[in-house]
Amino acid sequence: MTLPIDTMREHSTDALIDTVLVSTEPGRSAEVQQSLRSVASVSAMNQDQFGAAGADERRTQSWVSILTVLILLGYLAVAVVNTLVAATAERSREFALLQLVGARTKQVRTMMGIESVMVVGIAVVVGTLIALPPLMGIAMAVSGVPVPTVSPLIYGSIIAVTAALGFISITIPTRAGLRKNPMDGVRDN
Repeated sequence: MTLPIDTMREHSTDALIDTVLVSTEPGRSAEVQQSLRSVASVSAMNQDQFGAAGADERRTQSWVSILTVLILLGYLAVAVVNTLVAATAERSREFALLQLVGARTKQVRTMMGIESVMVVGIAVVVGTLIALPPLMGIAMAVSGVPVPTVSPLIYGSIIAVTAALGFISITIPTRAGLRKNPMDGVRDN
């Protein structure tokens, strides 16, 4: 970004500028760098050195961002699991009634398996559709093309974790609900 010096000073806390980028004619970079180094408190770097100087800081910021996102996703996963477990556990009376009218335990489990496939499928489709507009905006700003670049491995991992959480959150409470005697399950609620 290039700004007039007066604008820079107005928006700086100490009115000092700590970095100046200099463009040189081809082949004169080393000469200009040597001239700048002769000034007492000036550090001169070429383009590669300047890029490498900030690489560690950018790498650290990247890891902090990734860690923050993972923590947020962890909280989201806990909320989703709690909701699915509670919603499935509340259906224990329904499971008992189904067994009392003749459904076998395997049939109820199959029904809940199909339901969990539907819940996970809807979650994947809706989650992808919700994520697309901001990803397209970011892609447009970065590359000028509204097609986001997402690693198939990362996307597949997100889908796999979502599916595992969904299936486990529905399967475990279903199995627990089906362990009860159906007559006791009807009376409990």
